[in-house]
Formats: sequence, C-alpha cells, structure tokens
Amino acid sequence: MRHAFVHFELNSSVPAEARRFYEALFDWSFVDVEVGDATYTQIRTPSGLGGGLQPNPEPGMPSRWVPFVGVPDVRAALSEAKRAGGEVVVEYTPVPGFGALAIVQDPGGTQIGLWEVADAPAEATDESAAEPEPEVLAEEVAAQEAEAAAKKEAAAKRRAEGMAKRKAAAEQRRAARMAAVEQRKAAAAERKAAREAAAAQKKAAKEAAAAKKAADEAKAPAKGGKKVAAKKDATAKAPAAKGGKKAAKTAPAAKSSKKAPAAKGSKKAPAAKSSTKAAAKKAPAKKSSKKAATKKAPAKASKSAKRGRK
Repeated sequence: MRHAFVHFELNSSVPAEARRFYEALFDWSFVDVEVGDATYTQIRTPSGLGGGLQPNPEPGMPSRWVPFVGVPDVRAALSEAKRAGGEVVVEYTPVPGFGALAIVQDPGGTQIGLWEVADAPAEATDESAAEPEPEVLAEEVAAQEAEAAAKKEAAAKRRAEGMAKRKAAAEQRRAARMAAVEQRKAAAAERKAAREAAAAQKKAAKEAAAAKKAADEAKAPAKGGKKVAAKKDATAKAPAAKGGKKAAKTAPAAKSSKKAPAAKGSKKAPAAKSSTKAAAKKAPAKKSSKKAATKKAPAKASKSAKRGRK
C-alpha cells in the first residue's frame, strides 16, 4: 500500500523478556529468520499487520516501537523528509529478499520508519497458469463468504452484548433512582411523623396547663370563703374579749370593797370608800351597782368602827 502503515518494529533492550511478555499478552507468534549475518524475529498476528523484534540498535536508548510506512522509493522519501524539516536517523538500508528501509525523525522528536517493498517476481505469461481453475475459484469464494458470515455474526453478537450491557446499566441506574426516591419519601415521612408527635406533645402540655389552671381557679373561691368566715369570727370575738377585759378590771374593785370591812384598823375604812369611788369612776355604765356598793360601804365601816370601840 502506498503511504500506509505496513510494519511495526520493536527495538528492545531485553528482547527475550519482551517476547515472553507479548506471547502471554496477545495471540502472537514469533519466528526467527536469517537476514544476512544477523537473526531477525518476525511478529505474526492472527490478522492485520505484523512486525518485528530486534535488539535495540542504539545502546542506552529506551526500548520503543517504530512504525513503518510503505513508500515506493526510500531515497526519495528521505530527501522529502529533509526538505520538510525532519532528520535522518537511519540512512537507506537494503534488506536482501525483502526490500529496503530508513528511519527519520519529525521536528517534535518522534521517529518513523520508511519501508520500500522489493519488486515482486515477474508474473507468468502462460494463460493457463494465470487463470485460476474454477474449483479453486469456488473454494476461494466460499471461504470469503464464510469469513464474511463469521464477521457478520461476530458483529451481531457484539452488538447484542453491547445492547444487553447498556440495558442492564440502564436498569441499574433506574433501580438506583427509585431507591433514592424511596429513601427520600421515607425520610420525609419520618420528619412528618416527628413534627406531628411534637405537635401532639405540645397540645397535650397546653391541655394539661389549662386543666391545672381551671382546678386552681375552682379551689380559689373555697379558700376565699374560709378566710372571710375566719375574719368574721375574729371580728365577732373581739368585742366580747374587750367587754371581758373591762369586767375583769371592775371585778377587783368589787373585791376590794368587800374586803374593806375585814380590815381591823379604823383607818383602812376610808380606803374602802376611795376604792369604791374609784370603781364608780371606772365603770359609769353600772350606776345602780356602784350606788349599792357605796351604800353598803358606810354600813360596813360603821360596824368596823363599833368593833374597834369595843
């Protein structure tokens, strides 16, 4: 192919380890071929382009892959690379039996190989040899059709698998969204229940406070009535106590008037009179009793006087 990738070459500082790595990683096979005095390892893949493996030709450089592009003339491609601003890393190198190669580097430092395919041997001029037999042609057509059918089936299988994966992923996303919605609903229900419980507790507290207040108001009048009755009793008892005190004050005066005659000396008789007069002054309300006391006092005094004379 003109100016297409035709070959990939691995320049490795450890070619044996690289070979084991790629054999285990991919379905590649490695074939050693003699090229002049050296041995070159070809890389053969199940499909597509192949490549090659060789020791790193530049000691100290890191291992790297170098792609090769097919050109009709390597020398002409080298001249074009120089004019375009590139550098020549490996000059024109013939490969006996295969073609020729060269390696150039672009202005950014990336390397790429140039591959010139060797001329194919002249085709046979014999018409019988040039034209394939019908049986061979039919087999080739059948093989091509079988390969195309296999590719088509594989593509359909890949599409079906991809659709199944996408559908499963969509179902998972939908289930996750539904779960998230249910979680949000449950959280909202819990918050609502908490608010309702708080409102119920608040209402119950208000009702309890109102009931307590009503009970206190119901008890208040009874206490007030008892206090009023107690005050009335106290006011009723107060005058009687005062009267009793007054009677108690007058009572000693009466006793002193009675005791006056028992005195032996005549000089104590006037004291009885003075006491009766004092008692008469202290209790003006009982005039009759005081007059009687004053009338009796002289009689008693006269009796005591007579006793003294005797």
